Amino acid sequence: VIWYISWSPCSEYAGNVAEFLAKDGKVTLTIFVAHLYYFWEADYQEGFTDGVRKNSPHASMKIMNYDEFQHCWDKFVYNQRMLFDPWKQLNTNYALLHSMLGEILRHIHLQFYQ
Repeated sequence: VIWYISWSPCSEYAGNVAEFLAKDGKVTLTIFVAHLYYFWEADYQEGFTDGVRKNSPHASMKIMNYDEFQHCWDKFVYNQRMLFDPWKQLNTNYALLHSMLGEILRHIHLQFYQ
């Protein structure tokens, strides 16, 4: 399953995703997010990575880059045949969020295995 969402899941919703993933080990989930929800707060960091890192080896969360936004726009958005027009500094925002998500996942991963 590939899931495109605007914001990373909040802790409550991440728990629901984790429950779903725990029920069926055959499901592979990739979550592409445009933004990280309150990524600077520890509770949210653990919450939105809960189901992704801890409960399923078949799940991952990634930040959408230009190509993924384009694909999502073309395939899943009711865009009335309008061309994809990304916001300014999409590549800069991607680089920042990609780096932040990597740090959060590494931190959560280290805590989980200690």
